[in-house]
Amino acid sequence: MKKLKTNDKSGGDQHERKNNVQAEIAASSIPPESQHQQEENGEIGAQKFVLSYEPDGVYFTVSCGAVLSLQEQEWLIRHFSRKRLHDIDMGMVLKAVSGAGAEHFFVAPPQREIIYNETYTVSVSSDMMEASMTLLPPEPGCGKRLEEGQVLQELGKLHQINFGIEREALHELLETPIYGQPKVIARGTPPVAGVDGRLEWHIDRREGPAVYRIRETDENEKVDYKNLDLFVQVNADQLLVTRVPPKEGTSGRTVLGREMPPKSGRNYLLPQGKNTYITKDGLELRAAVPGRVDEVNGRLEVSNLYQVLGDVDLGVGNINFDGDVVIGGNVCNGFTIKATGSIEVKGIVEAAALEAGGDIFIEGGIQGGGKGILQAQGGVYARFAEYATIQAGSIVSAQSLLHSNVNCLGAVEVVDGRGSIIGGNVCAGTYIAAQLLGNPSGRATELQVGLSPHSRVKMAEMEKMVDSLKKVVDRLQEVLQETPDSQIKTQREQEVRMENVRKLLQYKKLMLDKEAELQEIRDTLSDHKSGEVHALNTAYPGVNISIGLGRTILTQSVTYATFRKIDGNIDFTTCRFRPRAGTIKKRMR
Repeated sequence: MKKLKTNDKSGGDQHERKNNVQAEIAASSIPPESQHQQEENGEIGAQKFVLSYEPDGVYFTVSCGAVLSLQEQEWLIRHFSRKRLHDIDMGMVLKAVSGAGAEHFFVAPPQREIIYNETYTVSVSSDMMEASMTLLPPEPGCGKRLEEGQVLQELGKLHQINFGIEREALHELLETPIYGQPKVIARGTPPVAGVDGRLEWHIDRREGPAVYRIRETDENEKVDYKNLDLFVQVNADQLLVTRVPPKEGTSGRTVLGREMPPKSGRNYLLPQGKNTYITKDGLELRAAVPGRVDEVNGRLEVSNLYQVLGDVDLGVGNINFDGDVVIGGNVCNGFTIKATGSIEVKGIVEAAALEAGGDIFIEGGIQGGGKGILQAQGGVYARFAEYATIQAGSIVSAQSLLHSNVNCLGAVEVVDGRGSIIGGNVCAGTYIAAQLLGNPSGRATELQVGLSPHSRVKMAEMEKMVDSLKKVVDRLQEVLQETPDSQIKTQREQEVRMENVRKLLQYKKLMLDKEAELQEIRDTLSDHKSGEVHALNTAYPGVNISIGLGRTILTQSVTYATFRKIDGNIDFTTCRFRPRAGTIKKRMR
C-alpha cells in the first residue's frame, strides 16, 4: 500500500469537492434536526477530511490529530456506500480516522466518482395502514434535490403506495427536510368493525333465592312471606326475547390499495326451547303455551305444569299459575293455590284455598277447620273432606264428607270406603249418592238436589228482596194512616204526604213485579222432577232431603233406598244407583 505526502496537485475541482465533503462530515456531527439549517447557513465544524479521486486511485485525508466519533464513522461508511466506492481498504480508513494525522492514504483503486443526489426510503407498517418516508441528504454542494412530482409517481409505480397519500405532509417533508427521520406520508382507512347483536329479554330472569314481595299498608310496609316470586308466568304467544341482529361494519383500505374487510359483529341466537317458537322474521321468541318459564342449559322452556316436590309453606308461598299444579306434599294453613288447569295434591290440604279452572285431586283429603275452600270448574276428588267448603262444576267424589258445605252443578258421589255424609249442607244438580247419610245420633244433615246451587241462591235472594220491599210498603202505609188528610194544616205537611204517597206507589209496584218474578221461578222449579238421593246403605233420622221445591226430614232410618220426587212429594224406593267401583282411584292421577 502506498503512502503519499499531502502536497498532491489535484486541481481546483478536486479542492471544491474536498470542501464539500468536509462540510458533509462536519454536518454529520450535528443533530439531524438542525443539520439542514447548518448546511444552509454555512456553519461547518472543525473536523475535516478529503476524499480525492486521482488517476492511480482514491485517496483519503483527515486533519492532523482528528478523531471521528462512532456516529461520524457510521456516517462516513454510509457516505462511501452512497458514493459507490468499491474495493475499499477499510483498515487504512480506520487508521486515518483514529487520529494518525494528516496523511494522504490510498484507500481504493482508480474508479469513476459518483455524485449522489437526495433520495428516500419507504417503509410500510405491518398492518399496511401507514407508509413512512425517510429522506437521505444529497451530496453537499453538488447533489440534486428531489422533485415532488417525481416522488408521487415513484410512490405509485415503484412502491405501490396508491391510496391515502397525504400531499401536505409530503410537500412539507420535501420543502423542509429532516434527514434520517421517518415521517408518515400516507395513511390507509382502517375497517370499522361491525356492532355486536344482542338479546333483549322481556321477562325477568330469575336467579338466586326467592324474592319476598312488599305488602303496603296504611302505616308502613310489611313483608308478605306468602307471596313469593319463584317463577315467571307467561301467556300463550307472549314475547319472551327479541333478537337484535348485528350491524355490518365498513371495509377499510390499506395504503397499497387493498380492501380490508371489517370484523363482523357477533350474532346471538334466540334461546329456543320446549314450548316456544320463533317468529317468521327470526327476531322474536314467543311462548307457544301458557305456563312458567325456566332457563334450562341456556334455553327457555315454557311448561304448563308447575310442580312442588314438598309442602306448600313459607318456602314456596302462594301459587298463581296458568296451567296445572302438582304438589308433592301438603298444603299448609293459610296458603292459596290458583291454577287455570288442574290442581293435584299428594298429601293433606289444611285450612287453605284451592281454585282450579279444571279438576282438583287431593289424595290425602282436606281438613278445612271451617276455613278450607276448594273451587273447581271441573270436578273435586278427595279422599275425605272435614269442615270444608267445596264448589265444583261436574262432580264431587270422596270417601267421606264431614260437616262440610258442598255445592256441585253435577253429582256428589261418596260411595267408596266408608262412604258417609255427616252434617253440613250438600247440594247437587243431578244426584247425591253415599253409603251412609247422617249418623245414628241424628246429626242434622242437609241434602239438596234437582236445583242448581245458582238457582237456589237466586230464588233465596229474590225471596229476601220481596220480603224487604213488603216491609217498606207496610211502613209507608202505616205512616199515611197515622196522618189523614183532615190533619194536614201546612204546605210543608202536604208536600211530605205527597212524597210518601209517591214512594208507596213506587215501592208497591216494584214489590208486585218481584213477587210475580219469584212466582214464575217457583212455578218453573215446581215442575222440575229430576234429582235423586241414593242411600246405598242407610239414611239416618235427622237427614233433611230437598228435591226441587219438595222437602222431607227423615224421622227413622231407611236402608238401601233412592229418594225422588213423585207427584209433588218426596218418596223412596229400592236403591237404583249402581256405583262405579273405585271412583276415587280412577279419578286420582
